[in-house]
Amino acid sequence: MWLIFDLDDTLIDTSGSITPRRLRNAFFSMMPEEQASSPLLKKLFEINASASSGGEALRLFASLYGVCQKKLQKALVSLYKAPLSSKTSIKPLPGALLLLKKVAPYRLFLVSHGEEPIQRDKLKKAGIEPPLFCKIQIGDFTNKKKSYQTILMEEQALQSQTVVVGDRVERDLTPAKELGLWTVQMKWGRGAKAIFHPDVDFQIEKPLDLLPILRTINSKV
Repeated sequence: MWLIFDLDDTLIDTSGSITPRRLRNAFFSMMPEEQASSPLLKKLFEINASASSGGEALRLFASLYGVCQKKLQKALVSLYKAPLSSKTSIKPLPGALLLLKKVAPYRLFLVSHGEEPIQRDKLKKAGIEPPLFCKIQIGDFTNKKKSYQTILMEEQALQSQTVVVGDRVERDLTPAKELGLWTVQMKWGRGAKAIFHPDVDFQIEKPLDLLPILRTINSKV
């Protein structure tokens, strides 16, 4: 069996460990000093609670409060491209490390959206060893379909035995479903309140919930 994992809010707690601090830093990078402690920061977090991403939250906030494009771009760089602080603590999702240990006999892959040095730093801080994965692909993925296709081709993987696990339907799971792969949605972070979507075969709330699903899939092939 071939397992393809997303990283953020699938194996590590990005929403809890990273996003609040980085969103706060992004706010301070674009707002005048006299407004830095204003209720506007609370408003940004309120927008973020229902936004599809931190970047979308910043863009909506900038539009509402007349933040110029130059300052918005500075904030987006702070959110997505600034190196992680040495003091940043990143937690794996509960049971994620044990799951990776239990599924180690399978062929494991990681396909992650983001800046490669930052994503690899996240792995290190979360205690996830890169050698666990046969291949790690990191990049500016708005759609991961090509990455999945590359893995299928290089591995000569069977679609009926390939499972993609991620938190976001549009970026992680719909491209997999288009290729005929099994899809598992991690209900964490922004996906915690996700409702049924036709491109999702299974939903789980913690990593170890994946194990019975894999047994179910194995029984079908």
